[in-house]
Parts: sequence; structure tokens; C-alpha cells
Amino acid sequence: IQRRHLGLAAILLLALAARVVGLGYGLPWLFYFHDEPQVVLRALRLGTGDLNPHFFGWPGILMFYVALLSFIGLFVWGRVTGLWRNAGGFANAYFEDPTAFYVLARLQSVASGVWTVYIAHGLGSTAYSQAVGTGTALAMAVSALHAHYSHLAHPVIVLTAFAALGLWACVRLAVDGGAHEFRIFAVALGLGSLAQYHAALLAVPLGIAMLLRIAAEPKRLWHWIGAAALAGFAGLAIHLILSPFTVLDHKQFLHDLSYEAVKASGGSSGPRVPPHGCRTDEATRAR
Repeated sequence: IQRRHLGLAAILLLALAARVVGLGYGLPWLFYFHDEPQVVLRALRLGTGDLNPHFFGWPGILMFYVALLSFIGLFVWGRVTGLWRNAGGFANAYFEDPTAFYVLARLQSVASGVWTVYIAHGLGSTAYSQAVGTGTALAMAVSALHAHYSHLAHPVIVLTAFAALGLWACVRLAVDGGAHEFRIFAVALGLGSLAQYHAALLAVPLGIAMLLRIAAEPKRLWHWIGAAALAGFAGLAIHLILSPFTVLDHKQFLHDLSYEAVKASGGSSGPRVPPHGCRTDEATRAR
């Protein structure tokens, strides 16, 4: 057992190294990956007191709020060490050199990426064997694509982590899981959908897991159906509690969702503009 734990620890250290090396690439210039300013600037905008992200396309909302918390920590640290005296000095620091802000946002992806490697080990071990779990974790640790996106302030790696967590819960449910796995699934669904809406596809493995349990325990048909439905509603509740503006700013939400749907289908979505009857900061400035 100790050897197995040491092996997993070594794989996680390898994953961390692959995601930390080059973390500052492209900084302080912001031409490397065009979506990163979307995360950093919207998180900074939340710091003005308006907690509505005014953007629901990815949605990336979880990343915005976590970035905001990290920026608050940076602001407090700067005040204590005398780097800036007030919010104005903090804002000037961004324009002088935004490196710290982008690295903090990128660290979310680093942490999510390494966590995904750990989850991959558990998923492979639960579904097949310890050897498969180790091989899966190692493959994920050195995956060039996964490591590449783990360097970026973009919600795709956060989504991957929660999707993998939800899939692991579904595999355990299919085998011998119960209430604990349903709770894990609800958290994965709720937080994953706050990263990107694709997390809703976790309903597919959950449905398969329920079919397997119903086949093994046909007398508990309604128990499994009810538990799965409750987990789904709990995931939705987590999403709405942490992102109430999905409802409060439903016009912008529906507008952004429609925009992304048209773009994903290959249609001509045109420029992203505010929904009819709404005035965003950009529209106000344009007038």
C-alpha cells in the first residue's frame, strides 16, 4: 500500500511539474491566448461590487469568483507589504505589469489539472484495477493537450476536473455506491456547470449507472430513479445558489446561451451584443 501511495505521489509531482513549468509564458504581454483577459478582467470587475458577471457564454462563472478571491488576497498582501495604499494603486499595478493577476488565475487551472490526475487514478482503479488506475493517472499527467490547457486561465480544465469527478461517482454508483456518491455527483454537476455547461452531460453516465443498479435490484426501481432525480436537482440548486444572476439577469443569460448555440452549430452569430432592451457597460460607453 505504501509503495502504491508513493507511486501516485510521484505521478502527481510529475503532473504538477508539467503544468507549472512555463506558467508565465506570454506574460506580461497578453497576446498568447485571447480568452484569458475575459477571465481576469471580469474577475477584477466583480471587485467593484457588481457581482453580476454579465457574461454567461462559457459560463466560466466559478473561475471568475475564485479569481476574485485570489485578487482580494493579492490586494491585502500588497497593502500589508506597502506595494499599494489603496484600490487605485492596486489598479495601477495591473496596468504596469499584469503578470501576477494572470498567474493567479492560471494557478486555478494548474490545481484543477493535478486534481484531475488524482481523480483519473481513482476512476481507473474503481472501474478496472489499481494497475489501470496508475496507468490512467500517468497518461493524464503527461498528456500534452491537458498540460497545455492547464497553463491557461480558461475554465476548460476546471470543467474536466468536475466531469471526471462526476464520472467517478457514477462508476462507484454502478458498482456499490449510495448516498455519498450521489452527493459527490451533485457537487460535480453543480460546480462543473459553473465552469462550462457541458457538465450537464454527466446525466448520461448517471443514467447508465442507474440502469445497471436497477437491473441488479429491480425491486428498488423507484428508489434509484428518485435518488438520481434528487441528485440532479441538487446540482441545479448548487448552480443557482452560486450563480443567482442566471435567473436575476435571465435576459443576458438566454442571449449568451443562444449566441453560443448558434456559433457551435456553425451558424453566423455575428458580434456579441447586449440583448434587446439591456444596456451593458460597453453599450453605455459606446453611446
